[in-house]
Amino acid sequence: MDKPFNHLIICLTFVMPVAALSGCSGPNDSPEQDAVMSISSCTARGDDGQEMSVSEFGMFVTDKAGGRDVGGILAGNLYPDNIRVLNRSGKWTFAEISLSDGDKGIYAYYPYNPSFSGGKMGLDARSQTDYLYSERTMVSGNAPSASITLYHLLSKVTFRMPAAVTAVRVADYSYSASYSLLTGSLEIKPEKGTISSGTGSLLLYPGDSPAMHVALVAGGHPYDFVMPAAAFRSGKEYVYTLKTAGNGVEIEDITITGWQPGGNYEGTITEKEQERQ
Repeated sequence: MDKPFNHLIICLTFVMPVAALSGCSGPNDSPEQDAVMSISSCTARGDDGQEMSVSEFGMFVTDKAGGRDVGGILAGNLYPDNIRVLNRSGKWTFAEISLSDGDKGIYAYYPYNPSFSGGKMGLDARSQTDYLYSERTMVSGNAPSASITLYHLLSKVTFRMPAAVTAVRVADYSYSASYSLLTGSLEIKPEKGTISSGTGSLLLYPGDSPAMHVALVAGGHPYDFVMPAAAFRSGKEYVYTLKTAGNGVEIEDITITGWQPGGNYEGTITEKEQERQ
């Protein structure tokens, strides 16, 4: 098992009691009965110890039954579907969530998208978005504090040559997919199109990948080659070292590492140790 690298986003949640009414508390009152969830911080910490802010993310909150995904319907969801968590002037704001009626499960993701529903993320590889997800984190009146870690959902494939690679393109790629935060399942759809990047890297879906025709530009010169079939894992970076061979290129070496910091979110993320496909 590869070691996860030391970059993560941790969202700390805690419970604050609702303001007490005037007068004495009744004999049946308890903190759990009036507890609401709030978020104290959501920060990214890199290897250098520097903290960077995360301005928003999305989450689904369910009761204990919420781990079941039945026919695409989020079973047991008690709260507004697809909650936006936003940082305003240092304070986290989102729809109020009471913990007085039982345990809750939190599923977080990034970036927030108002069209997501039923605990599912709609994915499009053409956007080359670094999608992030969390495992379920349980909170309750007796144990209200939660720590949420976001992980890379996709796999990163990087191409290296003696000259810098400045563009990569793959045609006939199944670019559309759906990811269930509740079950951890990825469904890749049949629609095909071209995905491209203005860097030497592409973000691809994890799982078994067929051989692909790759076109790239390095040192101002176009090259193309066939990348053999592979099995990619979430949160891993696959580095293909290429060398010129006549008018084309061929693979010299392939290395697999933990995904290094980067992405279009505010902060840095961790690789999940457990394989998710």
